[in-house]
Amino acid sequence: MAEGAQQLLKVAKEGIERAKSAWLAKAGKILDSHGLQVSLASIHSFLQGQPLEREDFEQICTILGLNWQEIAEVSPISGNFEPDSSPEEAIEPGIGAIVPLARKRASEKMLEAYCKVQLVTGQWVSSESFEFDVYQVDKIPRDVYLNLPTFLKICDRSQDFERFGLGYRMEKMTGIQAVTNYAKLVVLGNSGVGKTVFLQSLIVACCRGKFQKNYIPIFLEFHKLPDLKKGIAEYIHDILGFDDRVHTEQLLNYGQFFIIFDGIDEVVYQERRDLQYQLRAFTQHYYKNRFIIACRTQITDYTFPTFTYVEISELNQEQIKKSAKVCFQALAKSHSQGKKIVHQFLLDLEVPENKKMLEFSMYPIWLNLICAIFYENKKLPSRFFNLYEQGLKLIFEIEDIEAEDELTLIQQELGVEQKLDLLYYLSVLTFTKKELFFERDRICVYITHYFSDPLSQNKKKEREILLKKSRKILNIIEKHNYIIVERTQKYYAFSNLGLQEYLIGRFLLKHFEPNNLSKELDHFDRLTWNDLFILAVGSMEYVDDFVLQIKWRIDNIIAKDKKLQIFLSWVHQKSIFVQTPYKVSAVRAFYFSQAINPMFDPKLSHPLDFSHAVNRGLKISIHDRSLACNLDRDLDYAFNHQTINELAPDFIIDLILDSLLVTYAHDLDLFLTFTEDRNIEISGDLKHALERFRDQLPDIDRDRIHYQEWWKENGEIWTRNLRLAIIEHRNIGYDWQFGSEQKNILKQYYNSIKLLVECIYRTPKITDETIQEIEDTILLPIAEIDKRGLGN
Repeated sequence: MAEGAQQLLKVAKEGIERAKSAWLAKAGKILDSHGLQVSLASIHSFLQGQPLEREDFEQICTILGLNWQEIAEVSPISGNFEPDSSPEEAIEPGIGAIVPLARKRASEKMLEAYCKVQLVTGQWVSSESFEFDVYQVDKIPRDVYLNLPTFLKICDRSQDFERFGLGYRMEKMTGIQAVTNYAKLVVLGNSGVGKTVFLQSLIVACCRGKFQKNYIPIFLEFHKLPDLKKGIAEYIHDILGFDDRVHTEQLLNYGQFFIIFDGIDEVVYQERRDLQYQLRAFTQHYYKNRFIIACRTQITDYTFPTFTYVEISELNQEQIKKSAKVCFQALAKSHSQGKKIVHQFLLDLEVPENKKMLEFSMYPIWLNLICAIFYENKKLPSRFFNLYEQGLKLIFEIEDIEAEDELTLIQQELGVEQKLDLLYYLSVLTFTKKELFFERDRICVYITHYFSDPLSQNKKKEREILLKKSRKILNIIEKHNYIIVERTQKYYAFSNLGLQEYLIGRFLLKHFEPNNLSKELDHFDRLTWNDLFILAVGSMEYVDDFVLQIKWRIDNIIAKDKKLQIFLSWVHQKSIFVQTPYKVSAVRAFYFSQAINPMFDPKLSHPLDFSHAVNRGLKISIHDRSLACNLDRDLDYAFNHQTINELAPDFIIDLILDSLLVTYAHDLDLFLTFTEDRNIEISGDLKHALERFRDQLPDIDRDRIHYQEWWKENGEIWTRNLRLAIIEHRNIGYDWQFGSEQKNILKQYYNSIKLLVECIYRTPKITDETIQEIEDTILLPIAEIDKRGLGN
């Protein structure tokens, strides 16, 4: 070697990993001993493979328990050394020496806590199984902050609800791109969009060196910390496990952390404001670190002006496929079974009829529930109503291990049925009060009212007890059932409008009593079932499934009575074979009302004579034809104008034949004269039959006594044969002889259908497909509805 060249030692390339492992294993004891004979800067250089004087090199090897000769490589001082340009090199060498240890300790704890995430259905899967995109969002206008209660009141139910408290969407990017491009992020999104899953995937990726590999990963869930006054830095220090607080402070000051803060929204409101202030001060003081804050809304007491705000995006089709595979593999008993089921699921999801279900699958919580329902039933829910019903059942069945005591308490006190009843009550009450958002204190008062005993002797004491209980119940519903959640500070709402509407619909179905549609509802002051139904159908955004459920319930009023089903079969058959320009549903309604109305109106069943019977039959004000007229405007026009001229001939013939059957026999001659005078064409066979019956009658004007004697002896048989002839030729005139209970059921059924039809034609939000389905199946027997595949 040339004279003057100073020889140094460095760790050979193949020995660096061995040296780092030795340091990670012993660094804690070394740092805590305070007896180092070499500087941390020298140790840092040693671990990076940089040249050191022989004495320092050997001493470090001794400290680490290494044989220096096995890892050493001679390096002249004149050698061209180019240091690694990693972030660790840019900081003070002494700090760089403790970064690997801090990262190792933090990563072990983070991986243990967050390497798996629990699906809403209870299964545990890898946190890295999911991918998310985000939108960068604009700032919320200042006047929203200043006048929040006003903005909440004017919030549009259909347009503003889902994204209230979130700024205008701008650029879209992958979640990884956002976190890479911006050192300080606020990640926004309502409950169930996947914020926590996204954040856990980031922290795990950081721990495993797949992302921000030179940073120390920290994930703090504020709602799980025992004492928020302790301070954020102290909790980070606890995770690192250093005896000396100085090391943690140095790492924070030099910006060595990748820190995620979650659970701010779940901290009780009284402490949240102080926490936001603490968080803002912390991120400003230790500004060199990388931060992510998760929050449902941009409307907070303290803002973060140096942060970029992004909102979790709905899942795209590829992300749905990937997430579905994860869900089914977790649900399935074997890999092959999971693979087979997910293949069928994705095929079904792409069917055009399942477009709405695909849209719901863009939200992780609902995708998980849809997968679980598909796994159990081997098919997608046919309607949203079924999705909500089965989804809620799954949610209520899940036992959250972390809060077993709380859940056990709430289940013991309420049970699933009473909890549902409470949710029905809250959904209806807030809906009728037009409270899209409601303050926490107000909803707790509502819960208190629900449980209050009107006969209590000590209402003040009972109210205090129930108010405390109501707060606990609200926390349970929010935290574990995802049904009512805090949307912005102090203001709550149902997590999903469709879910609230399902609960209202289920309440109406539960209390549907067709014999008393005007009854007042329990717990609600002067609110009748009929009023709530009309209000709900007129205001709901997702009304189709509900009205179909009501239609199905109405069908079942009459489903179990065989004779009434035979009657509906006649109505159906009659409507098929008459020739009219009207909708077939309106034709069914005409013959239905034509048959049952005389049962309930003496004026129609016992007219003075044929002329009176026809007159009353043609008058819509006397004969209830409202259902038929609502179903077809042309029919409505005919009955409200010159009925005899405007109405279809088949209707005229059947109407006057029915009028004949409820009058005295001698009016048969009047009937034939009536048809001839008005040029009403009756088929030859029927006309000849009627003329034969007329000719059998004695002449009443010639010998009244003889007529009365003949009628007494032959009238019953003659009338029965006339009815049979009319039945044979026109398929009308049956004497149904319904019992009083059957008549009552028919009346309930008819009135319920009238209410349904009136509502669906008033409501523009009901789709044409739903209206068509109702029209196609109205007044049909159950067997025919099932045959068409349009039952529930």
